Amino acid sequence: MRLPHHAGPCLALLLCLPLPGRAELPAPQLGTEPRYHGQLRLDLPRSRWHAGMEASALNLGDSQLRDVRAHVGYRVGDRLELRAGWRRQRVTLQGMDDVDAEQSLGGPYVGLSFAF
Repeated sequence: MRLPHHAGPCLALLLCLPLPGRAELPAPQLGTEPRYHGQLRLDLPRSRWHAGMEASALNLGDSQLRDVRAHVGYRVGDRLELRAGWRRQRVTLQGMDDVDAEQSLGGPYVGLSFAF
């Protein structure tokens, strides 16, 4: 999400929730499942700095994906932004043929984004 730069403080909140119902795809493909996503960003007044956090969740039957990120960012220009932060991702696979697994990844990250 890109917010316009202005002199006052800015707080943005993005929350995506699934619509009721379920769509099915023809066999043997999977049906669609709801994905939850929330995002919070705070732009510091009269500054190119901001702080943010995101969280996502996806449930596929007994399997789950969770992703959480927190970061600080610096806007280099109108289109370029640098970020550094921490991310944790957890994947749980259950109920699939011969697969039961759980994996967690986490730690610091750096990022570069370019808007066009």
